[in-house]
Amino acid sequence: MNAILHKVKQLLNGRLYEEALLYLEECKACRHYMGGKCKLLDELRYAKRLAVGYCPEWDYPAYQKFANIDDGRIKIVFPSVALPCGGAERWLVNLATGLDTTKFCICIGIELYNACDKELLEKARQAEFLIFGKKHVQKASDSADIVLSWCYFPESHAKTKIFCSHGCDHWTDALVKDYKNGYTFAAVSEQAAVPWAQFNPTIINNGCDIERLKVKKPRDQMRRRLGVKQNEILIGFISRIVPEKNPLIVAITAHELREKGIPARAMFVGKRDRCPEYDDCIYIDRVEEIGNYLNALDIFMLPSNSEAFSLAITEAWLSKVPVVATPVGAIPELENKYGKMVERMGTLPTNAVLNALKDKEMVENAYRVSVENFTLDSMVKRWETYFESFR
Repeated sequence: MNAILHKVKQLLNGRLYEEALLYLEECKACRHYMGGKCKLLDELRYAKRLAVGYCPEWDYPAYQKFANIDDGRIKIVFPSVALPCGGAERWLVNLATGLDTTKFCICIGIELYNACDKELLEKARQAEFLIFGKKHVQKASDSADIVLSWCYFPESHAKTKIFCSHGCDHWTDALVKDYKNGYTFAAVSEQAAVPWAQFNPTIINNGCDIERLKVKKPRDQMRRRLGVKQNEILIGFISRIVPEKNPLIVAITAHELREKGIPARAMFVGKRDRCPEYDDCIYIDRVEEIGNYLNALDIFMLPSNSEAFSLAITEAWLSKVPVVATPVGAIPELENKYGKMVERMGTLPTNAVLNALKDKEMVENAYRVSVENFTLDSMVKRWETYFESFR
């Protein structure tokens, strides 16, 4: 790729470099490119293609193709400013690529094409249309039947505009001030709907892609690879490493268990910087296929101050890992409906961990409820029913 971009810089002939990068992303979303049928994949010719823009696909760009579709399907645009690795971004890509393509024509629109997580972007390419650039996203949105956003209120002439709340924090609350007329509201949990109560939001719970949870290595082999002893309690934190999720509590809990004579280790998946206070923890970079790591755990812990409907916790439930968590977001409402699903952390996290290890009934209940209600397939069906109500 670097060689290609170097030649692009040499061959631009006045074309803006940023525009060439946009074309590069559109090329990678092109069906010919993805199917290996593009005749212009040779590096030098591909660089020229970017530089002079002679690919016939560019004469009829993706947003125009999307706008001109009129085959009876519901046309939906999922706009996003960027596509970093986060729960809401994963929800967007999973939902957009999981919908029935015989009923829905889907377009994912990303305004900042150079601010994307590599793995999520690759999955986004499975959508029928993937477009880049604010102007292109705007044009596609104007021709849609439905626009579904989650982090901002894009202007659009779409027949139906839906905002889906994914947060239970000050950032989400502040979005209320940006409200634009003409939007319909949804939320991933009752708690996430609180700031939007005046708009009567529809609650549509999240769901996990179980493909991410496949176990490909035996538990004992994975623990040996991680340097975890057979008798150690491995406590995992798999989420964004940000202050509001209180990740340091996981390390402190493992440390306090060891002080009580109970062997324990903490593992952070997604963290690149070590905690100097607890450098005996295990640190793993961002992982797409998370099944092997969840299977190696004894406890999943999320001491977060604010969650709406945690996909990380749901992945642990579906992997039959006991969960210790703060009772925030969807947890109270789910437990009111389905019974105990987590061990609440409280003021003594070490006791919560030990209690969770013994509570087999809680683990089985959480697994059963999640399989029945919180997989990607079940979430997609709920959204499909919701979308079809706007016909």
